[in-house]
Amino acid sequence: MSYILDPEEQEILDAIEKNGWTLSKNQEEERKKTAEIIVNTIQERQSINIRLPKDLLFSVKRAAQKKGMPYQTLIISTLHQEFLGQKNVT
Repeated sequence: MSYILDPEEQEILDAIEKNGWTLSKNQEEERKKTAEIIVNTIQERQSINIRLPKDLLFSVKRAAQKKGMPYQTLIISTLHQEFLGQKNVT
């Protein structure tokens, strides 16, 4: 299967194939923060059901994908920040 890549995507692919692609400092920090979020969210939980507008859920999923985390983790992280004052979670 072949894909048409834009110049930026092709540059990234070339760098990966040449083993010249590394995470930046910010990405390493984000990875550590994400790991912390996961650890902090492995607690006793209570399930809830919530109905969201499709466009809102799509936006949440897109934002989570950009951050490299599951959308449920992003939602939990955002709730932690807003209601528990844990500003360093994300």
